[in-house]
Amino acid sequence: MSRIDNLGRLAGVWFVVALLLGVSALADDDRVTLRSGDEIAGKVLELDSQRLLMELPDGQRRHIPRAEVQSIVFGEEQAPPVVVRVKVYSADDEVRVFVNGEEVASSDELRGSWVDISESLHDGANEIRAEVSNRTNVWAYRWVIDAGGQRTTFACGIPNRSGCSSQGRDPRALGTMDAGRGWIYLHRREGTVEVETEQP
Repeated sequence: MSRIDNLGRLAGVWFVVALLLGVSALADDDRVTLRSGDEIAGKVLELDSQRLLMELPDGQRRHIPRAEVQSIVFGEEQAPPVVVRVKVYSADDEVRVFVNGEEVASSDELRGSWVDISESLHDGANEIRAEVSNRTNVWAYRWVIDAGGQRTTFACGIPNRSGCSSQGRDPRALGTMDAGRGWIYLHRREGTVEVETEQP
């Protein structure tokens, strides 16, 4: 049962919902119109035949006598934000990660900790790819995408020991090679994210 249904049961016959189009409040805000004509945006927390409790955008709570309420328009429930991050666990010598053609962080940042790339993603399909550069020894890498808690690993070879032999290259090849490619499908409104990989 939705939040609207629950509040509707509490309010009983006193509950009035006005379905208005084109309101200026934010899409996820509830909008209360008072009999005085004043409008209040925020989140309805409680509603019964005696009173309405609202949380205002600044975090304050306001009690409103039910008799003063003319109508309530509920905003849409927003899904929790989806966090997508990447981290390079190992590389010989350097891994660079790109989202939709733009480098997301420096190699040092990626190697040191998780880097949140959520703001680099748009709704729908996003290309993510990486390159590994080998200048001295063998070429190898291991990097991970954490998409909403689900992890996808791209790995080949072991740094300083055995190089990657994919793509028909010698494990000791010097230069820059592909280090994994995939797609991140993000739907912020639904709060969902999926990763589809294309291993090199």
